[in-house]
Formats: sequence, structure tokens, C-alpha cells
Amino acid sequence: MHDFDIDAERIKLERVLNIESGGLDFLTSAHSSQVRAFREDISNAMYQRHQSNYARLASLSRVIPTGASAKLAETVLGSVLGAGVAGEMDPERAIKLSSKLSPKFLAKLCIHLEPHRAARIVSKIPPVTIVEVAQELVRQEEYITLARFVTSISDNVLRDILSSIGSADALLRVGIFVEQRESLNTLLEFLSDQRRREILQAASDSDMWPQTLVLLTHLTDKMKGEMGDVLVSLGENRMQSVIDISRDHNLWEPLILAVANMQPQNRHKSLSLPALQDVNTVASLLKEIDAEQLWPLLAHLWLDAPEATLTCALNAMLDHSDWQINMLREMRAADRGAELKVLMSRVPDDLAKAFIESAKSHAADDLNAVLG
Repeated sequence: MHDFDIDAERIKLERVLNIESGGLDFLTSAHSSQVRAFREDISNAMYQRHQSNYARLASLSRVIPTGASAKLAETVLGSVLGAGVAGEMDPERAIKLSSKLSPKFLAKLCIHLEPHRAARIVSKIPPVTIVEVAQELVRQEEYITLARFVTSISDNVLRDILSSIGSADALLRVGIFVEQRESLNTLLEFLSDQRRREILQAASDSDMWPQTLVLLTHLTDKMKGEMGDVLVSLGENRMQSVIDISRDHNLWEPLILAVANMQPQNRHKSLSLPALQDVNTVASLLKEIDAEQLWPLLAHLWLDAPEATLTCALNAMLDHSDWQINMLREMRAADRGAELKVLMSRVPDDLAKAFIESAKSHAADDLNAVLG
């Protein structure tokens, strides 16, 4: 599976190093966690190099009237230097100063400000100001910046920000760049089903379904299921296209986990799709199921699948002894023999017999332990 998080991390590193977009495309083969750690080290090193100068300027601001300090910040210091100074300022002084700065300048300041250095300040800035800055960041299409500050903003203010952003495409892009992935659950909890539907539609309109599927892996089981239910509500054609994307990008795991946590009626709809009765598509699915050791989960899902889907899957497995061996081994370890017996009873007798005969020659002990 392609590490789609690397794309977001590469863009963030380009900004830290002030490199043109695409200048670090060669990092595509690196892992996103490595690039993120490198970016954080570089950012800290650059800050520490000038920290003493930032501290002196922060001290100087104490003896200059707030209005004059704000004027100097916007006209002389600029956003890059201003961000460094803000990290060294007393929070109370910084908050007074922020009230004199325009939302547009504050937005530019946020681009160069590390969230962990600004947390003390952001937590005390009036909510209305934070919302105005967030709206300005969206206008500037600074989705990366807004995403980085998500965990520094209180839930109440975050809810106000989400309500103020009319573009579902903007919300999706913010979600893609969120660094603390566990925050995605909070973001989605604040949104109505209609807004969630709009976000998934934006994923289609902007050709960002691969990145969206990756985001699903970071959600709780409950939220995976809720987003899966929303996907089903978009209709069969949309579901079919997402299956095609999952196959083309080897992104079956997030989709399967979403299906596993759906409402039962939606799970049945998903497992009844014609795409899952196509031998090539099913073979792609089973290959990833085998690689990720998800056989017990898939077998459990098959309980809600129609006969045509089960028949296609077992036929695909007949030509792969390694899949048979691994499935039986994992089913035995998970003590899921009863489920496998049910599945065998729901396919044509000749297919069930063919599968059992094939499995006998490869994994007789596991077969006997599972089916008896």
C-alpha cells in the first residue's frame, strides 16, 4: 500500500526549507514518519539558532505601547520574524498584541509558527479572533497551517471553525494534513451526516479517494462504521468506484474495516455489489487479506454476503493453496470454525467439496481442527 501520508509530510518539509512545491518529490520512497521526524528536527534547529534574538525582541516589546508594537510587527518584522518573537513572548502580552493585529497578518504569522510553541497563546485568544484567522487561512488555501493547529484549539472553538467553513473540499484537505490523526474522530463527531456526505463527495470531485481511505485507518471502529454508512448513502455507483480505487491502490484494508463496522443492512448492500463478484477484483482483495492476516475478519463479514459473492471468493481461493493454508490456520487460532461451517453450507455443494479436497492436501490438520 502506498504511504499517502508521505505526500503531506513532503509538502510540509518543503515549506520549512522554503523549497518550491515539488522540489522534494524524490522523498516519495521514504516513510512519512521519517520525513516528519526530520522536519521537526530541522524546525527546532532553525528556531534554536535564532532563539536569543527572538527573546531580545520579545523583551523590547514590553516597553513599547501595544499599538506601536502591532504596527512594527506588520510593517517591519513581518510574519517570519514575528512568528519567532511570538514564541518567546509572555502569553498575556502576546494576547494583547494579537487584538491589535489584523486577521490577515495573524494568518500569515500562523504559517511560520510552531503549534507547540504557540499553545499557551492560542488557548487564551478570544474565540471570535481564532475563527476569523481560520477563515482567512481557508481563503488563502492554507490547509496545512490550519490542520497543524487543530490540537491547539478547544473543542468549542473547533466546532465554531468547522461551522464557519462552507467548503467541504476545504474540510477534506484540512483532514488530510492533520498530524495528530486521533483528532480526526473529534472533527468528524462535530459534523452532521450531511456534511460528512459532502466531504466524501468532495473526495470524488477532487480525485482524493486514496488519501481519504488512508484517513479511515486512523478512525475508531465506531467512526469507521459511521463513515462507511455515509458512503453507502452515496449510492451503488459511488461504492463501485471506491472498490475500483481500493483495488488499483491496494487500499482494501481501510474499506474492509469500514464495512465490518457498518450497520448490518449497509454491510449486506456493500458485500452484494457486482464488483465483489468479479474474479479479478476478488483476487486483489484476497491477496491483501492474506498479507494483512485478516482472514477471520473477512470470514465474519462473509456471513452477511450473498451466495454469489461467497462463490466467487471460494473459486478464487481454489488456485491459491497458500491462501487456503493461511485462512485455515488463522481461523483455527481464532476459534472461528463455526463460522466457516456456515459459509460452506451457503455455497454450491460441488464447490464446497472442491475447496475441502484442495485444503486437505495442503492443511489437513487445520482443516480437521476447524471443520471437524
